[in-house]
Amino acid sequence: MKEMTDLLCRLIGTPSVSGSEEKTAALLAVYLQAKPGIRVERMGNNVIARKDSFQETLPTVLLCSHHDTVKPAAGYTRNPFVAVLENDPQGRTCLYGLGSNDAGGAVVSMIQAFCELEKLPFNLLLIIAAGEETSDPDGIVQVLPGYTGISCAIVGEPTGLQAAVGEKGLLVLDGYTEGRSSHAARNEGINALYAAVDDIAVLRNFHFEKESEDKILCPICKKEMIERESFWGCSGYKEGCKLSI
Repeated sequence: MKEMTDLLCRLIGTPSVSGSEEKTAALLAVYLQAKPGIRVERMGNNVIARKDSFQETLPTVLLCSHHDTVKPAAGYTRNPFVAVLENDPQGRTCLYGLGSNDAGGAVVSMIQAFCELEKLPFNLLLIIAAGEETSDPDGIVQVLPGYTGISCAIVGEPTGLQAAVGEKGLLVLDGYTEGRSSHAARNEGINALYAAVDDIAVLRNFHFEKESEDKILCPICKKEMIERESFWGCSGYKEGCKLSI
């Protein structure tokens, strides 16, 4: 545990805002290269590791997380790049620092699992990706085409130690509208902002023709999962079922 805590503290102390992860990529690669029987490569700032015991005839399970972070928020009350261990009011030891939760905790946990698990009926492939926070094309999407034999993946993200079997999708659209400048007195121009407003209105009022009718059920108590403020949670939470995704 101490070794992984120390590694997480080193990651926090090494700024790795998405798009500028060179130093944490180097840190992780050096750490893994020091472990016997592990082959490490870098694809940009993505760190990939396999064991010497890797067999092409076996199925492969991917352990994947990311080492980039968002930019520090303006409201931070701590130095985001200084790891601090302290007890919370309940007496639990907490580690504070930018990326400690998203996703440094998952990164070091997966590294430990990858390094220590042996004699499995499948291969383990470890990918610690870059650019996750910004959907960087040089991130995981650059790596995956080279590893087509992956049977399934375990993705490390902060879920409160609750395994999630799916993720609510996010569609990001980049729009561009053209205008035409002119003298204000002649009224011959095209206001690009007004054109953009029209497009936004269309998107706001758009509804897909097909929507899933399947209800997502809680894997613990089988009650319906419902959308709450910022996550999906079990509708039986008042009766004590605390599952959230």
